[in-house]
Amino acid sequence: MVYALSRIVLHGAAALLPAVAFLVICQRYSMDGSHHWYSTLFVLIAINLIARARNPVSLGVAGALLGLATLFTSSRGVFVVAGALLFYVWKFRGWRSASGAIVKLLLPFFTVVVLSMAYLAYVAGPRVFFESVIVFPLRY
Repeated sequence: MVYALSRIVLHGAAALLPAVAFLVICQRYSMDGSHHWYSTLFVLIAINLIARARNPVSLGVAGALLGLATLFTSSRGVFVVAGALLFYVWKFRGWRSASGAIVKLLLPFFTVVVLSMAYLAYVAGPRVFFESVIVFPLRY
């Protein structure tokens, strides 16, 4: 995924450098099979879709994938969505002209997150939900 993304900007052998740097620097000390791997994979796929976005469906799928990434690692998906919003504002030179792309990205993102959180609140109860979603991330 990193190589596929770097090929958009870099050409030839230089496109391998970000992938090698990711493996050597970022993954050197985190070779555990945890939820971070899933959120990283979903984020990388979403960023590839955003970078190659040619139609509204790819933006919607990217938003849904970022919603899934948020469910695995709460901060990762949210920060990538914030970065994508800033990217679209920069790309389209303002909020007004970027609003269509932003809505196409945010609607599936919030749909995935809100439906999942509503199900969790229903199953676990409001107190456990509040402790798990609000208190635990703030504390740790």
